[in-house]
Amino acid sequence: MQSQKRTNIQLNPASTRRRPNSKTAIELSNISADESWEEFHVELALAFHWLRNRLKGKEVRCATVLEEATRKRITRATLRRAFLLLGGLSRKEKKKDGRWYWRLPPSSTPEK
Repeated sequence: MQSQKRTNIQLNPASTRRRPNSKTAIELSNISADESWEEFHVELALAFHWLRNRLKGKEVRCATVLEEATRKRITRATLRRAFLLLGGLSRKEKKKDGRWYWRLPPSSTPEK
């Protein structure tokens, strides 16, 4: 099975609504679909293991987890995917503007 090659994808600056004055160009020269897919899986695996250890046996405030993940260069989307793979549970405090907390179900908590 051959990997597909992507070459020179250009985004038109006029089509980006966030920053109409910015020059937006993405070049994916000579990057195969298989290579980018493999990189995605490695990042997800790293996020998965980091999050599992971070939430080990305790409930942690979601904002704290997001801050720490950002410092470790784990994107919010990858962190969310890892949380879902772990079967993570979220809870909000029962007051207006309550904080969100993340925890793991008892079965997925590492024993060490």
